[in-house]
Amino acid sequence: MSVGGFSNLGEWDHGNDITAKDCQGDWLFAPPVLRFQMVGAGCVTFKGRLTLTLQIHPELTTSPEVACEWMRSWVREIELGLPDVTKQ
Repeated sequence: MSVGGFSNLGEWDHGNDITAKDCQGDWLFAPPVLRFQMVGAGCVTFKGRLTLTLQIHPELTTSPEVACEWMRSWVREIELGLPDVTKQ
């Protein structure tokens, strides 16, 4: 049994070439969750904006508070690993 799956779709439309109205806004996705793969985590950057998504199998938890704390932890870990770009 694995804990889950992670997929990073990378950076999309860095040059702002996608202009279709239906393609604007935040993009998000997550790998599917199954009983033997209970967490799906995905990230994608679209037009310079990073989106993080978690999908959690209901046999693991149905608590929104748990999901929110996992997401906060993920964001904290990313922030701790990024260099301070405001100091130049």
